[in-house]
Amino acid sequence: MGSNVNNLKPYFREDIENILKTIYFTHIASGGNRNNDYDSGFASAIASLSIMVGVSPKDILDKDVSLIGL
Repeated sequence: MGSNVNNLKPYFREDIENILKTIYFTHIASGGNRNNDYDSGFASAIASLSIMVGVSPKDILDKDVSLIGL
């Protein structure tokens, strides 16, 4: 399998932001057997990824932003 420039599909900041929001929404909607440590770790991971791509964690985490100390 060779590299082909024609197969490159750029992602924009808004695309990544929407992907992270979708992942976070799924986490919140699933409920499951969560505890505060798990939620805090999950929120921290989402925040780290959002910062990496230039998106404010506050835009993604909504009310759970307190889990990461913002």
